Amino acid sequence: MFPTVIIIFLVSHTILSTATPVTVYNNAYFYPTDIHYLLSNLSTINSVNACLCQCYNNIICFTVNYIGTTHQCILYFAQLNQGQLRVAPTTVNASVYSFGNSNNKSVTYFKRTNETVYDIWNTTAGTDSVYAVSGTSIGTYYPGQSAQTAFDGDLTDGPCNHGSCDYTNGALACGTKAGFYITINGAPKVLAAFDVISHTGSWSRVRDPMMITIEGSNLNGSALTLGSSWTLIYNGSAGLITDPGRAAWGTLQLISNPSIAFASYRLLVTSKQGYDSCASCSEIMFIMV
Repeated sequence: MFPTVIIIFLVSHTILSTATPVTVYNNAYFYPTDIHYLLSNLSTINSVNACLCQCYNNIICFTVNYIGTTHQCILYFAQLNQGQLRVAPTTVNASVYSFGNSNNKSVTYFKRTNETVYDIWNTTAGTDSVYAVSGTSIGTYYPGQSAQTAFDGDLTDGPCNHGSCDYTNGALACGTKAGFYITINGAPKVLAAFDVISHTGSWSRVRDPMMITIEGSNLNGSALTLGSSWTLIYNGSAGLITDPGRAAWGTLQLISNPSIAFASYRLLVTSKQGYDSCASCSEIMFIMV
């Protein structure tokens, strides 16, 4: 149904030129099995080569849909077997380009099974972790709203770590210097990107985390409470600076030059949007290689 061609795509990246095989499916659209596989939807990309360069320069990009009539360049971190090809009208001039899996790597988003998520507070990047417990006072998370709820697939709940406040306080600092760490089952993985979905409550914009840090570690056990065990890999936006609405995914955030596989990751909120007793979200998606 789809004419396919194997081409050699020449790009300039670090070295003068690199030959990369790309499989082309003409007159086709790509539909991933999960909408979260979308990396970016770029407009005014005036050529196929310019679009392919966008994908080539992104470690987690595997599939491209280029629509010539609108100069639209859509990037996915899904491979072809993680979606479907559908016929596009010839007048649209749409093609799908697959970079395949030349690095023999699989890019997926983390889905928690039985991993323990440790709530922490009074902690900043590089410093020792202090455990938070269930409760309503300083150094607690609200009962039933631990960090584990950020990985349960349920958009109706979310973590609420008070940090240096109690649940009656509503200061900007409430919920900052707080977060969690988690050790992922299986082999260490490279965190390449992440996405955060906002809390579902209509009043909850003030709880949106604005800035966060993420660290990685390959130590285990009690060593994970030590700040010296962690390596900072991200310090920046949580992707919710522009309000996406409630129970909505924020802007996908890429980790700069991801290369080291870690077994454990620690995330800390450094600022939130407004005045409330904690920072909160509904879900966090880690995209891993």
